[in-house]
Amino acid sequence: MSSISRLKKPIIAMVHFPPLPGASLYDPGGGMGRIIASAAKDIEALQAGGVD
Repeated sequence: MSSISRLKKPIIAMVHFPPLPGASLYDPGGGMGRIIASAAKDIEALQAGGVD
């Protein structure tokens, strides 16, 4: 956290996951591949926006 406090305008980001196995809205048809693809899409968008 000390490295964050030195920045003028730190950005704290997060990756959103679709419902995971065991959750009521989990999509077994999409499986873990869909979850991983969705997380990867979020990560790519964050990186494209300058978040490292």
